[in-house]
Amino acid sequence: MRSLSTSSKNSDSLQKESIMERSRNLIVATLVFILGCAVGGGASRFAVPPAQGKDIQRWDYFCFQEYGAKDIMAKSKLAGRDGWEMVMADSMQAGQSICFKRPL
Repeated sequence: MRSLSTSSKNSDSLQKESIMERSRNLIVATLVFILGCAVGGGASRFAVPPAQGKDIQRWDYFCFQEYGAKDIMAKSKLAGRDGWEMVMADSMQAGQSICFKRPL
């Protein structure tokens, strides 16, 4: 009879400890949440500000495809004279693909 009574007391005490531990964890989580909310408002001061539309450089793009080196050179020189800057050249089966950009 004693062993049943002792195990019942141990079970009750384990349940109480478990409830107390859950309560403590809930209180700690709540405090951390509240502290995070309080500090979160101040953290926005350290964030990078969004880019303004008037300061963003906008570009115009121009691409062409050619097969021969002479044609590529001639078109590239003309584009350069008109203010275009080469940004990409890619060799494909169908020839060379060349792209340029210039400020709007």
